[in-house]
Amino acid sequence: MKPVPVPDPIEMLGEQMVQRELEAHELRTQNEVLGNQIVEKDLQILDLKAQNDTISGNVTALELRLLELEAKADV
Repeated sequence: MKPVPVPDPIEMLGEQMVQRELEAHELRTQNEVLGNQIVEKDLQILDLKAQNDTISGNVTALELRLLELEAKADV
């Protein structure tokens, strides 16, 4: 019967350290992906706000034009 090998504590700690480093790397990668997605959404929001401002300006111009036409029709 062969003796059961006793794991080397330093080797076990080394393996745990490697595992933690791999987990940390995965978390950094996920963080980078999520950060990029947030930036993308922020850019989309800024674009939508710009479009909204343009539409609001157009609506205001049309309302003023309508008021002018109504005032001329009343004269």
